[in-house]
Amino acid sequence: QYKCPRCSLRTCSLACAKKHKVDAGCTGIRDKTAFVPKEQYGMSNLMSDYCFLEDAYRIADNAARDNSDEPASAAASVSAGVGSRVRLSVKQSLLQRECRHRRINLRFMPAGMKRHESNQSIYSKADRRIYWTVEWIFAMPPSPRSDLGVPVVDESTTVVDALRTLLKDRPGNSALRHQLSAFCAVDPSELSVRLRLEGQSQHPPQQQDLLGAVDTAQPLRDVLRDATVFEFPRLVVSLPCSDPLAAETPLSGVPLPSVALPTTSVET
Repeated sequence: QYKCPRCSLRTCSLACAKKHKVDAGCTGIRDKTAFVPKEQYGMSNLMSDYCFLEDAYRIADNAARDNSDEPASAAASVSAGVGSRVRLSVKQSLLQRECRHRRINLRFMPAGMKRHESNQSIYSKADRRIYWTVEWIFAMPPSPRSDLGVPVVDESTTVVDALRTLLKDRPGNSALRHQLSAFCAVDPSELSVRLRLEGQSQHPPQQQDLLGAVDTAQPLRDVLRDATVFEFPRLVVSLPCSDPLAAETPLSGVPLPSVALPTTSVET
């Protein structure tokens, strides 16, 4: 009447089935990984395998969530400042560690966020430098937003030299220069540059408090010292004697000349 799912032993009653489990030490649970010949494979086997895979996925997902709360894994994750914790790759952990050595508070956003996906900042072990993705925001009268790709910037490069490289007349740079003609007409050393300050505790912060004056003669490394950076720095550029709080056009999709990233032995 009864057939044990585990060992297929037939019993005559429920009491007999229970006695069989005790005497034989049988669990009575079907072996979900046991081989089933193709000719014997039916819908019940298919549903059992489906449930087995679902259980395996659920257990793995629960384990990953539990591990993210363990102190041992705290070094591999960082608060994103948005109520969640972000798992870091080896490259990101290395970059964040080097930023701490430089007194830069680097914070990452969750995967899928646009700024996180756009970040190509990297630390090169070969020359021990950070190469930053930089968002240049040009303060100008209200106009359609321009999406312009920005190459990485060596941390040892001064801000004015980075600006000069960005705006100089060269093949493939005509679209950018046309949109920023007013800025191209001025020597980069005369442009006003301010750093977007992030992670401010004031709610809501005053708009003028979001910008920190930048000495363009300083290298990017010194400009970012003691600053909080979400993914990559954002620099606001304005014309001489103009209001840096004016409408801002960020640069992020017309390709600029490619910049070769330094080779690095860090693996993700």
